[in-house]
Amino acid sequence: MQFKISICKRINELREIKGMSWEQLVYAAGYSKGMITDLKNAKVEPRLSTVCRIAAALDMKPSELLDFNIDLSEFEKEK
Repeated sequence: MQFKISICKRINELREIKGMSWEQLVYAAGYSKGMITDLKNAKVEPRLSTVCRIAAALDMKPSELLDFNIDLSEFEKEK
């Protein structure tokens, strides 16, 4: 859950820095408004291909889009 929230915040932060509206980002990434709305509201966890398309729309590398702190315990296997 934390990943979805963190990626949403990061996309929004970078979108604002680039001076893009959500609608402009949707168009540039080639997605439907509904899909981006779900991502914006942290309803979906983006696939790697989605991260790559959004990064390209923001004119940056996917690694830059994923540059945020996250608690990795969310992804650890239960012992």
